[in-house]
Amino acid sequence: MDLANLLAWGPSDPLNDVLNKGTGLNSLDSICQQFTVPPEPSPDSQSPMARSTAGRDPLKPLPTVTVAFHESDQSSSHERHEQSNPAVSSPMSSTLSLASYGEDDIVIAENLFHVSAVPVETYEKIHSFYETQTGACFKRLAFPDIDRLNCFVQLYFEHFHPQMPFLHPNLFENDGSWVLVLAVAAIGSQYTRMVMREQYAIVLSGLLREAIPLDAVKALQYNVMTLAQCTLLLNFSLLFNGYRGNILNLQFLRTWLAVLIRPFLKSPNERDLALLDLTKVVNVQSRWHAWLQAEARSRLAYSFFNELWSIRDAHDWELHLKYVHDNPVHSLQELLSSSCRTEFSLEKLSEFSKLTLLLGLFVGEKQFVNASQFSSRYLDSRGYSSASLNSQTKSSTYRTLDSRYKLLVPNINLVSSNSVSSHNLIIYYHLTSILRYTSLRNIYAYTGWLVTRAESTAAGNRLSLLMKSDQERARTCVVHAGALIREIRGVSSPACYHYLSFLMAFLYLRVYVRLQTSTPNQASLQNQPSPCRLVRIDRDPDEALVKQWIVGDPHCRPYLTGVGLLLEPGVSTRLIKECQRMLGSHDAWPHFRNGISSCLDQLAGEVNPLTDIPYSWDSP
Repeated sequence: MDLANLLAWGPSDPLNDVLNKGTGLNSLDSICQQFTVPPEPSPDSQSPMARSTAGRDPLKPLPTVTVAFHESDQSSSHERHEQSNPAVSSPMSSTLSLASYGEDDIVIAENLFHVSAVPVETYEKIHSFYETQTGACFKRLAFPDIDRLNCFVQLYFEHFHPQMPFLHPNLFENDGSWVLVLAVAAIGSQYTRMVMREQYAIVLSGLLREAIPLDAVKALQYNVMTLAQCTLLLNFSLLFNGYRGNILNLQFLRTWLAVLIRPFLKSPNERDLALLDLTKVVNVQSRWHAWLQAEARSRLAYSFFNELWSIRDAHDWELHLKYVHDNPVHSLQELLSSSCRTEFSLEKLSEFSKLTLLLGLFVGEKQFVNASQFSSRYLDSRGYSSASLNSQTKSSTYRTLDSRYKLLVPNINLVSSNSVSSHNLIIYYHLTSILRYTSLRNIYAYTGWLVTRAESTAAGNRLSLLMKSDQERARTCVVHAGALIREIRGVSSPACYHYLSFLMAFLYLRVYVRLQTSTPNQASLQNQPSPCRLVRIDRDPDEALVKQWIVGDPHCRPYLTGVGLLLEPGVSTRLIKECQRMLGSHDAWPHFRNGISSCLDQLAGEVNPLTDIPYSWDSP
């Protein structure tokens, strides 16, 4: 089967496309009609180089590298972008920012000079490939000029690269592949504040999908590492662009990515080890380049955060490498080895190693709980009652592993505010603390996500029983949700996965509020006129006050900024509105963000999001 056909541009209404009931390209046509159609360039306006390179292999290296700008395309595209459709721009923050700054000002501000400017030859090859896509729907949308494309590349290294540092800037500049530039620009376009950013994101993502070869025989002609890097970036683009049709496409694309990175799962070969040997490579520049190549291959299969990778100069790298050898840092592998000393301290681990340990511990615990649930279902099928066994297994894992999780509690006073690893450790500590207690599937089902009314009610009953059986842990998760909101709220440009963590925090608070206010005890507490002490869960609350509320002190009341007191009438709706307001204050990943906000609109109206159910949670 031709995988390229399966990955063709499919049904494309953002998340709430069920309202249009569109299939194929019809639903995407409705989106295309909302945008200003850019004029088709005349053949005379294309340079000879652009026409001659239209049929060139996507990943063939460029013969030269230059930093000149395409002045003719620049002037014509400026006139084109001044006629942008204001309906395309999102939310308030974009409108306010564009009222103060013109489009040209945004282009100047977003040129961050992390890497060299996009060469003219590279831009012309991308544009020529765009012109060959005659049947693609994204041809109706605006194509960025060279200045804007260069901004997207710079925005990638400003925002996405710190979160996923698998593409080194020096290797990127020397690669020479226009498809890699296209892949980087497709991700970077998700962070721009330009008026036509939504069009650019659709065009570049669609073009990238067409540019990457999915045939194993054709792939042998290209650089495997470059092809794998482009495919990984395409995975991110499709996963977080807010289109449901891409979820099915990703199943095939992930399989293709696994095939590409399989050779990188092995240890470095003899050639790499020889190049990294000081006695055999005298030239520091060559040795550094060899290390970058080996490290780049490893980072496609494994994630690493270290200062060596962030260095841009060979001599600085050599000096830092000597410092690392003289001052060794304990690795996660040493901690988990059988010969590890008992006095090994977690404080000696890097923050990224702690994050890896936290996620590994969480996955292991979930696997154990799922295995116990499988055993309990087997006992149920044989006529034995296993409800108590299942609850005992869950509570025992909490008691046993709570002390281990506490060792990984991030110290906010000690972590670096500029460290991405530190920030991620804080976010995922609070997120895993919530998911340890409750089920993500139950929370989604209770909100009505792809379930029937009966399934939603059943999920609510399970969550209600869970919270009644352990009220202190339920309140503790409220504190974790508030801390999660606090951390992500302070991010200027959220990462692609921050929105999901943000949504999880608000959904848990909504579940807690709806289930707790339905109990008689909580209803009586709402009517008490006595003064209360606020536990401001999103403002680093006093620990003593938090502990009093967790154990059930009625005079302590949880409070969320922008919502007010929890466990009050109307809080459920205010939580949704506050979540939408905070989502609208950001510009990054607009399709994904707008899709979540659209579903929250339905949730606020007591309408189950995406009620056309392709399956149920209880189906095999």
